[in-house]
Amino acid sequence: ADFPPLVKAQKAFQSDELQLAMQQDLRVFESDADASTAFDGFVEAVSCGAETSDPSIQLSEPTDVTDQVGQKAVAVSITGDGVEGVGIVVHYSDVIATYQFQGAAGAAEASGIASPLEFAAANVQGIVDTIG
Repeated sequence: ADFPPLVKAQKAFQSDELQLAMQQDLRVFESDADASTAFDGFVEAVSCGAETSDPSIQLSEPTDVTDQVGQKAVAVSITGDGVEGVGIVVHYSDVIATYQFQGAAGAAEASGIASPLEFAAANVQGIVDTIG
């Protein structure tokens, strides 16, 4: 199902040196109810062995990470040939924030960067602080 937002903003970062990439999308919906419907639709879409556009990439079942992120959130592990990562989807008010972290196997640990959940939690807190 398609859940078109009123506004969508996207940021992406990539480091060839660290072999890591990150993408963030913010989607603002007409209402909290519409955002909640979109969140539930995402969870349903990635449950039960969701297909990806790349058959070498596998997604885990969604895991509730609300306690770690501070708002309603799920995370999905992303694994493939020499690649690992995580996707995180967060619902706050009329906003859905999605984060995708991906890199060469072991690259995140080797770089010493913050965990994806820590990054998402801090970023979402900034959103909460900004929009109230």
